[in-house]
This record gives sequence, C-alpha cells and structure tokens, in this order.
Amino acid sequence: MRAAARALPPVGATLLRAACKLAAAAGLLLFVYFIWDWLNDAFYERFAPIYSSWGIKYPYAGDLGSQALDAYDTSLMLFTWLPILVVALATILLCALPTGTVPACYIRARRLAGRVLAWQLPPRRFFTWWCGGMSVADTLVLGWLLANNIWYLVFYARRARTRHFNSCAATRRISPPYSMPRLRAPTSRMAITFGIMLWPNIWALFFPIPQSSFLQWLTGLGYSQMIRYHRWIGHGTMVVLSLHGWLYYIYWALTRDFWHEFSDWGNLSSINFLAGSIAYAFAVLWATSISWARRKFFEVFYRCHLVCFVGFTLFSYLHYFWSWSMFLPGLLPYAVDVALRSGQLSNTTLVTEASVDSQAGVATLQLKASKSMSCPVHELFLLIPSISRWQWHPITVAGAAGNKGSPTTLTLHIKSYGKWTKELLDRLRRREPVPVRVSAPVGPELPSWSNLGSVLLIGGGIGVTSRLPTPRLTAFACLAPLQTRPRVHLLWASRHPREFCIMDPEILGAAGDPSGWLTIELHCTGSLQLEAPPSPSDKGNDKEQISPRDSGSDNGLDSKGSQDVLPPGAAGPSAGAKACPLSSPLLHKHARVIQPQAAGPAHLAVVYVLAWVGALLGTYLGGAYVGESYAHWDSTGAEYPNQFYWKLGLIWFFAQTIMSLGLPFLLAVAPMHLWRYWRATRGGQSDELLLGAAAEEPSGHRAGCTLANGALTASAGEEGLRITAGRPDLRGALQAAGSAAAECTGLSKGAVGVFVGGPEAMNRQVLLEVACLNDKCGGPHFQFHALAHTL
Repeated sequence: MRAAARALPPVGATLLRAACKLAAAAGLLLFVYFIWDWLNDAFYERFAPIYSSWGIKYPYAGDLGSQALDAYDTSLMLFTWLPILVVALATILLCALPTGTVPACYIRARRLAGRVLAWQLPPRRFFTWWCGGMSVADTLVLGWLLANNIWYLVFYARRARTRHFNSCAATRRISPPYSMPRLRAPTSRMAITFGIMLWPNIWALFFPIPQSSFLQWLTGLGYSQMIRYHRWIGHGTMVVLSLHGWLYYIYWALTRDFWHEFSDWGNLSSINFLAGSIAYAFAVLWATSISWARRKFFEVFYRCHLVCFVGFTLFSYLHYFWSWSMFLPGLLPYAVDVALRSGQLSNTTLVTEASVDSQAGVATLQLKASKSMSCPVHELFLLIPSISRWQWHPITVAGAAGNKGSPTTLTLHIKSYGKWTKELLDRLRRREPVPVRVSAPVGPELPSWSNLGSVLLIGGGIGVTSRLPTPRLTAFACLAPLQTRPRVHLLWASRHPREFCIMDPEILGAAGDPSGWLTIELHCTGSLQLEAPPSPSDKGNDKEQISPRDSGSDNGLDSKGSQDVLPPGAAGPSAGAKACPLSSPLLHKHARVIQPQAAGPAHLAVVYVLAWVGALLGTYLGGAYVGESYAHWDSTGAEYPNQFYWKLGLIWFFAQTIMSLGLPFLLAVAPMHLWRYWRATRGGQSDELLLGAAAEEPSGHRAGCTLANGALTASAGEEGLRITAGRPDLRGALQAAGSAAAECTGLSKGAVGVFVGGPEAMNRQVLLEVACLNDKCGGPHFQFHALAHTL
C-alpha cells in the first residue's frame, strides 16, 4: 500500500489525503451525533426503518420469530462501531500517503489553530501544579466530556420525574393516595440516572489506552498526553459510578430492605445487584491510580490496574447484560493493540551490547531490530520475563543506526530508579544473557523541525537522551544538508556529571561546526568532584565491561546449564544461534531481532477489520443463546427467568473477548510472525537470529563520550566541552532561541520548538516560562512539547 501511495502524483496525493480527512471527520461526527441524540424519541422515529427491520433472526426458531440480535443491538453497532472503524482505516491510509502539495495559506491557518489550541489558560501556576497545565485544547476536551454528563443528567432526570408524576396521577385515579418517604422517589430516579450517565464516560474512557492508537496518528498527540486524558476521564467515570452505587444503597436503606436487595444475584429483576456491588469493589483501582499512590507503590498500582480492569468489566457484564454496548466501542481499538502486542510477545530477543556506569547508575543497552522495522522508532516497551512476566516499561530510543543490508541497532539508556531497573542493572553487571521481549508500537511522528526557525532541547538527568529526539539530532549532525538544519540549542542539566558521558560523540563533534547550527550547554547541579578513576585492570575504561561469558559457563541455554557459548563470528549463522532462555509462548527456540508490529499499513488495516468482525461474531454467539432460550420459552409457554440475563452477560463477555482478540491474532498476527520465524530459521536470513551469549560492550555508534578534568570530550586528547556548575538560566535560553528564530525567513520565521524531558519540576517551570513568553504580541511563538512521562 505504501509503495503504491508513493507513486501518486502530488495533486492526487493531496486529493486522496483530503478525502481521508473528510472520511475521518464524518466518522467522528456520526459517533458524536449518536452520543447526543440517541436519548430522544425523535431519533428512533427518524431511523424507524432501521429499528423495524434490522434485527437478526435466530435461524432455528422456526415460526416463533425469535431474534438472536434485535434492532437495538445492530443499530448500536452501526452508529458506534462502524464510525470508529472508518476513522481508523482512513487514518491508516492517511499515514501511508505522501505529503502532497498544500498551499501556504493552509499551513499558516493550521499553525494559527495550533497556537490557539496550545495557549495556556490562567491561573497557570495552579493548573500546572494540579494537572500539568490547562491549554485551550485540554479545555475543549474536558468541556465536551462535561457537556455530555450534563446533557445526560438533565435529560434523564427530567424524564424520570415526568414518568413518576404520571404514575402517581394514574394511581390517584384508581385508588386513594398513599404516603411515601420524601427522599425515596428522587433517590431512585437519580441513582438510575447516574447509571445511564456511565455510557458516554465509558465510551470515552478506553480510547486513549492503546499504545498504537489511530487517535494518536490523527491528532498528533503522544502517548503521555493520551494517558493524561485517560486519567481525567477515569476520575470522572469513577465519580459517576460512585454516585450510581451509593444512591442505590441509600434507596435500599430507605426501603428498609437493604440486605435483601444488596445480596440478590439476579432473582428480583434482570439486574444482578450483587454483581454490581462486586464490580464497584474492583473500582479500588481508582485509589491506587492517584498520583502519590501510583509513584510510591507502583507495583501495587500496576497489578491492581490489570486485575481490577478485568474484574470490573466482567462483573459489569453480569450486573447488566447489555453492558457491552458501553464497553466495546472503546475497547475494540484496545483489542487491536493487544492482538499486535501478543504477536510481539512471542518473539524473544537479547540485549546484544551493554555497559553499566555504577557511579551514575546508568546502563546503556543496544538491541538489534529487523530491517523491516519502520523508522524512526521513538519508543519501545520492554518486558524482561526473568524480572517480571507482566510489567512493560516504556523506554524511548536514544539512538538508531544501521548500514544498508544489515539490521538496525537501537540504543537505550536506563537509569536505576526502582526495583525493576535496579534488577536489570544487576543482571548486566553479572554478565548474564538478558532475554527481552519488545513491543514496538507504531506511534505518531515527532513534530517536524522543517518549519521551525530554532529548536531548544531541554533535558534533566537521564531524560535528555531517553526522552528527547536524539536520533533526529544525530541524523542532522551526520547527514542533513546545512540549509535544512534549524538553529539547535541543547541545554542539559544533571545532578551527576557522569551522566553526560552517554552523549553521542557525533553530536558533541557537531557542536564545533563553524556554522554554529548546534550549541550545547552542560550544567551540573550536584558536585563536580568525581570519584577515583578505575584501576588499570579495568582496561582503561570508566565503564564496567560486559564481555561474553567463558565457554562452558551456565548461561541458562538448556536445562543442564552446560551448553557452550560461541563468541560472535565463531560459527555460521544457523550453527551459532542457540536456543534462547525463557522461550516464547509459541515455542520459538531462537532469539531474534526486534520485529515490527505489523507488516505494513495493509496488514494493520486487516487486523482492525478482523477485530471488528470478531466482536460481531462474538456478539452473535451470545445472541444465539438469546434466540434459543426465547424459542424454548415461547414454545413451552414458560416465563422468562431473571437468572437468564446475568448468564447472558457472562456468555457475551467471554465470547466477545475471545473472538475480538483471537480472530485477528489467529488469522493475521500469528501467521505473520510464524512466517517471519520460519523464513529466518529456514530461509538463510542470518541477520534475524541472535547468539545466546552475554552482551558485549557497546561499540561503534553511540559508544559514548568521556569525562576528564570537568570537560566532556568525544575522544582522548581533544579539547572538551566545559561543564558549568549550577542550574541553567531557562528564560535566557528561551529568549536566545526566540531571537534566533526571528532571524529566519519564510514559514519558519518566529517559530521555536521547545522539547523538554526531565523531572516534573523542570517540565512545569519550562511550561510556565513558555506560556509567559507566548503572551507577548508580535513575538516568536514557542511550541512546547513535554516528551517525558510516567505511567
């Protein structure tokens, strides 16, 4: 698909991109329209042909006319599932198309809209402290969510009140009036109203979760921003859920029948009250998601989030059998993400090169990636089964290199912060082979530098390389023509000076370019006094050496632990490839390089379609149970038992989950990875296989700089870059970047890209400074991008 798209003429590519954007906009508008209008009776009158004929009959019901899925089921798929699929497919095609040609007025209008949406609202210090800032775009998102809740609350509160008064009037006409507690009726009405308000909240709750989301590609938002919205929506959803549950508890207490109602397992009505209370108990994940609890007890938060998510969804299905109508629209994109990640879970790779700086507590890792991996790769999610079989840790790629015809080398820098990173560094120090499973999500491109007059990169500690677009900076330093390079200012502050040693030598060398396109400032906020240098027995290197283990040592390659490890190049590709420790769930015996999630845009589109088809088939399987049960009861004249509904919810939960995940995995994801594995092991593609040996010291690209006499150098004997003691002047650096951008001409005039990665306090300070400078009329515009984030 991508090759055919590149062959389009510029005008054709522009028209096709415009069509994709219109299709995506139409899908989003249809989804929003349904959210707002499906409450009204006029909506069903307007679409009466659909609601009168769109039911799917159960084929074995005979003349009884039982339906497997009624018109409400199928129409909900039409108005919620189909628009999301259209938006996803249009976005995939949009990403595969070339840029085309657009008029300069369109670029200026888009830039103006971006500036307006990025403007920070006052009181800025409060919003920055409370939620990391509140831009106009953030306000629009929150305003839309708040409007949904207000609309549902007002509409259903009015409808329930009207129905109550009509019922009371009818009762008075046929019998004498009776006394009723004053709070009972409004409590019941508000309880069911807050239950119905869960629909728009849960619809929106799961959209930001996927690591590879079409919404990220469509909006340009990063994963950190999407998770930020997920937290906001999650807090609102939990508030609505709590009001729904506690108002029912109060209502049962007012009726003096609390325990009978609370403990009912689907006998009194089609609603399973006890299952609803159990689902609400799983909402304990809300308490562990609070910022201070999440950071102090991350292990508790991570495990609780996984278990409670599944438990809450399952018992919500048991509580109300039609809960899939609120869960699936948001969970279907997540099902695609899980199916793709499950394919990569079957591929075990190895850390091929590594070094550990014990003084700075920083490890440098290098991994091999397949030639088919789409570049640039910005972020990887690492799973190390020997440390934790469940935890995926997001690590941004600090460097990428590779010659034509060889796999790409990806470099990561990891600092010891918690239990997981400390265990990883300890294993690297012990020179153990480290099997890794890597998920390489397809994310949005980093903001383009082509339309920027200057770029300011601000980093704190290890965040400068693990969060800033260092691969792009390396490419500019080595390959990019001088006329395409913006003025770049790299400002790096670190508490430990040895952290500066992870800087790429090519970048440090580019700082001495006569054109002056790159300026680097290094600031040490701690002590500049270094520890004693290593002894000569350490081979003259100020990093710990990670070399291959001796032949015959226990490397975990087999059950006996005595298989020899051959050094690289000692044998042929197939003979030297060893069975990897902790083999994959698909029983792959060889460690391989990192594989891409999808084979291309066409394959990714197929996975999306199969996930939707699987959800449809899973829903029909549950509907077949409905049709069979109704046919039996209608033929025998039996009453419909209330216990049927929670059983139906249980069947729908498992059928929809298995089908929406299993169908794309079995038909699209697993065959692709099996084919790649067979081709690598049988087809002679030696560059896809890895030796089962311990990691070597990183060499070549991104080997790192050296530190001597308070200066950073790319090689011994050269005059280095002096390290300044104290904190940097952030405002002065921003003003200098603005002055450099003002000297540019054309579309890049007055545009400054500010990329920040570091501690939260630094991010907040830079955001406040940028917001203050953007208030000046006629001055340069600063585009703020916070690339560091925490789960």
